Amino acid sequence: MGALTEDIFGDLSKNLEIRAKLPRMLNSTRLPHDARFLDRIDEIADAYDRAPVFEYRALSAWRELADDSVRRASAIGRWLEVIETDDPEPYPDAPAMCADIATHAR
Repeated sequence: MGALTEDIFGDLSKNLEIRAKLPRMLNSTRLPHDARFLDRIDEIADAYDRAPVFEYRALSAWRELADDSVRRASAIGRWLEVIETDDPEPYPDAPAMCADIATHAR
Protein backbone atom coordinates (compact mmCIF):
# COMPACT_ATOMS: atom_id res chain seq x y z
CA MET A 1 0.00 0.00 0.00
CA GLY A 2 1.17 3.53 -0.71
CA ALA A 3 1.48 6.17 1.99
CA LEU A 4 -1.69 7.97 0.85
CA THR A 5 -3.71 4.75 0.95
CA GLU A 6 -2.35 3.92 4.40
CA ASP A 7 -3.23 7.42 5.61
CA ILE A 8 -6.77 7.09 4.26
CA PHE A 9 -7.31 3.68 5.85
CA GLY A 10 -5.64 4.85 9.05
CA ASP A 11 -8.04 7.78 9.22
CA LEU A 12 -10.98 5.52 8.45
CA SER A 13 -10.10 3.04 11.18
CA LYS A 14 -9.52 5.91 13.61
CA ASN A 15 -12.92 7.36 12.64
CA LEU A 16 -14.63 4.02 13.23
CA GLU A 17 -12.85 3.63 16.57
CA ILE A 18 -13.94 7.10 17.65
CA ARG A 19 -17.53 6.49 16.53
CA ALA A 20 -17.61 3.26 18.55
CA LYS A 21 -16.44 5.12 21.67
CA LEU A 22 -18.62 8.18 21.10
CA PRO A 23 -21.60 7.28 23.32
CA ARG A 24 -19.29 6.61 26.28
CA MET A 25 -17.29 9.79 25.55
CA LEU A 26 -20.46 11.89 25.41
CA ASN A 27 -21.67 10.57 28.73
CA SER A 28 -18.38 11.35 30.44
CA THR A 29 -17.69 14.73 28.84
CA ARG A 30 -19.14 18.07 29.82
CA LEU A 31 -20.56 19.60 26.67
CA PRO A 32 -21.98 23.08 26.14
CA HIS A 33 -25.71 23.21 26.72
CA ASP A 34 -26.24 24.37 23.14
CA ALA A 35 -24.63 21.30 21.51
CA ARG A 36 -27.75 20.78 19.39
CA PHE A 37 -25.90 18.71 16.79
CA LEU A 38 -25.64 15.66 19.08
CA ASP A 39 -28.93 14.20 17.95
CA ARG A 40 -27.55 14.26 14.38
CA ILE A 41 -24.06 12.89 15.16
CA ASP A 42 -24.50 9.68 13.10
CA GLU A 43 -25.87 11.64 10.14
CA ILE A 44 -22.92 14.04 10.29
CA ALA A 45 -20.39 11.21 10.60
CA ASP A 46 -21.97 9.41 7.62
CA ALA A 47 -21.74 12.59 5.53
CA TYR A 48 -18.02 12.85 6.34
CA ASP A 49 -17.58 9.18 5.42
CA ARG A 50 -19.23 9.81 2.02
CA ALA A 51 -17.24 12.98 1.31
CA PRO A 52 -14.49 12.74 -1.29
CA VAL A 53 -10.96 12.28 0.00
CA PHE A 54 -9.69 14.99 -2.33
CA GLU A 55 -11.75 17.95 -3.50
CA TYR A 56 -10.20 19.73 -6.49
CA ARG A 57 -12.28 22.86 -5.88
CA ALA A 58 -10.48 23.29 -2.53
CA LEU A 59 -7.02 23.11 -4.09
CA SER A 60 -6.58 26.88 -4.48
CA ALA A 61 -7.59 27.47 -0.85
CA TRP A 62 -5.08 24.88 0.36
CA ARG A 63 -2.38 26.47 -1.83
CA GLU A 64 -3.19 29.88 -0.35
CA LEU A 65 -3.00 28.43 3.17
CA ALA A 66 0.37 26.81 2.39
CA ASP A 67 1.78 30.05 0.96
CA ASP A 68 0.55 32.00 3.98
CA SER A 69 2.09 29.43 6.34
CA VAL A 70 5.45 29.77 4.58
CA ARG A 71 5.27 33.58 4.89
CA ARG A 72 4.43 33.34 8.59
CA ALA A 73 7.21 30.81 9.24
CA SER A 74 9.65 33.11 7.49
CA ALA A 75 8.56 36.06 9.63
CA ILE A 76 8.89 34.00 12.82
CA GLY A 77 12.35 32.89 11.66
CA ARG A 78 13.51 36.51 11.56
CA TRP A 79 12.80 36.84 15.30
CA LEU A 80 13.48 33.37 16.67
CA GLU A 81 15.84 30.50 15.94
CA VAL A 82 13.60 27.82 14.44
CA ILE A 83 14.76 24.24 14.85
CA GLU A 84 12.96 21.77 12.59
CA THR A 85 11.92 18.48 14.10
CA ASP A 86 9.99 15.41 13.01
CA ASP A 87 8.34 15.30 16.45
CA PRO A 88 4.79 16.68 16.09
CA GLU A 89 4.74 17.54 19.83
CA PRO A 90 8.29 18.60 20.76
CA TYR A 91 7.15 20.11 24.08
CA PRO A 92 5.17 18.42 26.84
CA ASP A 93 2.91 21.48 27.19
CA ALA A 94 2.54 25.16 26.27
CA PRO A 95 4.39 26.48 29.37
CA ALA A 96 7.46 24.40 28.41
CA MET A 97 7.37 25.89 24.90
CA CYS A 98 7.04 29.43 26.28
CA ALA A 99 9.93 28.83 28.70
CA ASP A 100 12.14 27.63 25.82
CA ILE A 101 11.27 30.68 23.73
CA ALA A 102 11.89 33.04 26.64
CA THR A 103 15.19 31.41 27.57
CA HIS A 104 16.68 30.56 24.19
CA ALA A 105 14.74 32.67 21.67
CA ARG A 106 13.97 29.48 19.76
